[in-house]
Amino acid sequence: MTLEERKSTGTGIDYQVLDSLHEGCQIIGYDWRYIYLNQAATDHSHLRKEELVGRTMMEVYPGVEKTPLFEVLSQCMESRKAKRFDNQFTYPDGTLGWFELSIQPKEEGLIILSVDITERKLEAEKRERLSERLNLATRAAKMGIWDWDISDNKLVWDKAMYELYGLNPGEFGGAYEAWLQGIHPEDREECDEMSRRSRLYGEEYNTEFRVLWPDGSVHWLKAEGEVFCDEKGTPVRMIGVNYDVTDQRKSELTIRESNSRFHSIFQFSPVAIGISRMRDKRILNVNTAFVDFYGYSAVEAIGHTTDELGIWANPEDHLLFVRTMQAEGRISGLQTTARLKSGEERPVLLWGNRLELNGEMCLMAQIVDITEQKLSEQALQESEEKYRTVTESFNSILVTLDGMGIFHYVNRVAAEMGGQTREAMVGCSIFDIVDREAGEEILQNVRTVIAGREGMVTEARIDFDGSSTWLVLSIQPLIDSSGNVPLAMINGVDITRRKNFENELRTSMEKAEESERLKSAFLTNMSHEIRTPMNGILGFTDLLKKPRPQRRNQGTVHPHHTTERRPDAAHHQRSDRDRLHRGRNSRSAGEGSECE
Repeated sequence: MTLEERKSTGTGIDYQVLDSLHEGCQIIGYDWRYIYLNQAATDHSHLRKEELVGRTMMEVYPGVEKTPLFEVLSQCMESRKAKRFDNQFTYPDGTLGWFELSIQPKEEGLIILSVDITERKLEAEKRERLSERLNLATRAAKMGIWDWDISDNKLVWDKAMYELYGLNPGEFGGAYEAWLQGIHPEDREECDEMSRRSRLYGEEYNTEFRVLWPDGSVHWLKAEGEVFCDEKGTPVRMIGVNYDVTDQRKSELTIRESNSRFHSIFQFSPVAIGISRMRDKRILNVNTAFVDFYGYSAVEAIGHTTDELGIWANPEDHLLFVRTMQAEGRISGLQTTARLKSGEERPVLLWGNRLELNGEMCLMAQIVDITEQKLSEQALQESEEKYRTVTESFNSILVTLDGMGIFHYVNRVAAEMGGQTREAMVGCSIFDIVDREAGEEILQNVRTVIAGREGMVTEARIDFDGSSTWLVLSIQPLIDSSGNVPLAMINGVDITRRKNFENELRTSMEKAEESERLKSAFLTNMSHEIRTPMNGILGFTDLLKKPRPQRRNQGTVHPHHTTERRPDAAHHQRSDRDRLHRGRNSRSAGEGSECE
């Protein structure tokens, strides 16, 4: 039976009743097709009824099967149990709507009643945001809210109130007397009286008092409140706030102490100080150092202008000082010349600040005598010029390096060797000038000298643009006036020619030694070759030199007799062999192979 048949026969659901409902009503079949929607439900969908009826939810709202709403509908469809819940629905155009849904299983599938609660939700979210902002504001201001029911003597605090009194929520009794006990004993009576007068006479409740935390610390609170009365005029309720003013109280105390200290500092400061009004430039006050420096007494200076006293030796500097103070309200380190009462002129540094005194804009000037500093600078400049003249006349390298390998001073010779200008090298790293290996070795030595505060002398080979240069380096610590060693000074002498000569000499000596070795080997070999045949000749010669003995028998000479008569020849042969053997042994270690 179709929906129209059901309507006409009156069987099943009373659709005429559903059509008249102000809340949305829709019927969805087991196949998730829309069977029926009243006008309210159609309005909730933001679509026309013909775009919905006969189509499935997935066709109308692609992806709806992945939403929490579809999950709930599926559970109701399967379990056949009713369910109510609030649903946030996202329309295809991205807008949001909130609906209170009541889902009931029916014969056709599911019937869903919907009430649009979007405005209610938006209003609740708005209230929640306002509440969050209020809580944020009260927390930022360290503000707590209290509500006192006077008739029942019940005092209600918010969370911030407990924090202001250093308590946990369970540690406050919730009565007026409990609150009064938390106040500092010296302020307790005054607070009670203020509260009583507000209740009885309607006076404004606005006071400050100290509270004593359980840990013994003291905090200042500001309290404001309002009394509410019934129709008879009887006070029944007080509502108010407390907020922490400890920092403010400390600041006020600091200001009072600062004013007292300022007066002492002003009078006894070693720097000359003068205060004048900006509107007429007349001096209001001067300290002791001002009197001592300028020579004017306080009576002579106060009430007069600086022009009347003539303490500006340079009018252009005075004009610059005035214009800067008017435009910026301060000036720092203006170098000018001051004229004293005696007529003497001295270099000074001037600082100025604008300040308010008794509601009137004033100017405070601080004057520092830099005569000694100027003399020292002049002496230092002369000393530096002499030092520079001496160092520039060096024919050797002279540089200063810190522990990071940064050049702080470079003389002419060092700049020329590095292929840079002096200005370009100062501030550069040693690795920008020399090769990495030499730079690391030199920097390590510099750090050793700085740490150990003792100098050293070493040699280094440095590659400049592909060519090697040998230097003997004297590295010495530079100790400043504070006793620290921030830098090391390196004096380098080029010893490349000496190194090259040493290398050439070493090569020549090695060649000479090789020649000597070859000559010795040759002579040894020749001695051996010559002595071997000569031994027999020498022995025979010795025999010939001996006189012949008279023969008894002119017959054959027996060999035995010959040997006994010439023992010296055999002796010479053995001596020659021994000498040759010793000569061979003495050369066998280095020349044995060649002698062989």
